[in-house]
Amino acid sequence: MAASKADILTLAKAGFSAKQIATILNENLKENLDGEPPVPTPVPVPKPEGKSESKNESENNNENAFQLMNQKFDQMIQLMQAQNLMNSQQPKQETIEDIMASIIDPNGGK
Repeated sequence: MAASKADILTLAKAGFSAKQIATILNENLKENLDGEPPVPTPVPVPKPEGKSESKNESENNNENAFQLMNQKFDQMIQLMQAQNLMNSQQPKQETIEDIMASIIDPNGGK
């Protein structure tokens, strides 16, 4: 029995290389030609590279990243507020003399 295209695609999607797939198919072909019933061999499932941490560890890493990001945003907001306060100009406080002068001469001597 020859392997179907679906079998080959399944092996490819599982992470096997073309050489590994050819080896598996050749072994199955030899067994079928010998007339012996093929014994299903357990297919090792390749582990994804770089994915050694568990879900709990990745969730903790995500939580730590969010906390760090929030701290950085808070620092940035505080710096922007401080900068805005430094650049802001308060209106000049009018003294009693200024108020009396505006009452006496509303045009300001012009």
